[in-house]
Amino acid sequence: MGKILMPGGGGGVDLDVITAGAEDVLAGKVIVDKNGEPLTGTMADQGNWNFSELVAGSAVTVPGGKHGGGGKVTAKSLASQTPGTSAAGHILAGRTAWVNGSKITGTIPSQAGGTLTPSTSAVTANCSGKYMTSNYTIPAFALPPANALRKGYSYTLYGKTVTGTLEQWLSSPADVTGNETGATKIGTSTGFFSWITSPKSINVFCGSNGGSTLGRLNTAVNVSSYKYLKLFVPRAYDKSGSQYYTKVGISLQADGSGVTYGAEVLANSTVTNFNVILDVTNYNGMYFIYVSVRSASTTKNNGIMGGTISLSNS
Repeated sequence: MGKILMPGGGGGVDLDVITAGAEDVLAGKVIVDKNGEPLTGTMADQGNWNFSELVAGSAVTVPGGKHGGGGKVTAKSLASQTPGTSAAGHILAGRTAWVNGSKITGTIPSQAGGTLTPSTSAVTANCSGKYMTSNYTIPAFALPPANALRKGYSYTLYGKTVTGTLEQWLSSPADVTGNETGATKIGTSTGFFSWITSPKSINVFCGSNGGSTLGRLNTAVNVSSYKYLKLFVPRAYDKSGSQYYTKVGISLQADGSGVTYGAEVLANSTVTNFNVILDVTNYNGMYFIYVSVRSASTTKNNGIMGGTISLSNS
């Protein structure tokens, strides 16, 4: 083994205490090993080693060797690692988030659901801008059965429609003249068509020699669900020997046009308390009611007194 001579006296140096190896000595530097032989170091000199743009959640391996103590590992900016477009109004209240490097606390309120009951006007669920924690329920609705609605009538609810099939005849007559307020003569005949207020009724005079008079009640009536329109004539207008024809009709028009009549009835002064009838079974809706009286006598004044009108099913 080699020896190190120590001039000036004293014993030899004990090299057995040397523990450094080549990897513990900077590369290019030489020491002696425990055998006194030269030992060249292999440790890399990293100087002030640096690393930048370290991404959150990742790792970097620091190289072995000597470091000068001035090196740094630098992370990327927080803003560059938390890009986003959210604001407080996009996040639930009490919850936090990092957006573009800043910590923000949410402001969206939470709201439980409930039950919305339909009404005749719009019902609004007040949930705008809120986070729903449960569902809203709208109770189911039921449409009326078709046989509960009058035939031809349609009922629509929330986009669902049912069309009626019920055909119902009214059992008691409808007092048309009793609910009327007046009458109007149609045309320019010399007769008159007058309204009596007490009791409510009509008087019609058509003169003689084939004269005729046409008039109507002022108010249109609904003939739906009825079978018959009846004009009840208590008595003739004038004296013995008069003869006249009477008929009753309906029209959608108020000017005397388009009238549909029932059978014309011939009567004289001896005939009292009789009906003049029009079958309205096949008619629905609002119609004006007309009465026509014409003379069948050339020498007597003719007409009716106290006529009343009704709708019935018998």
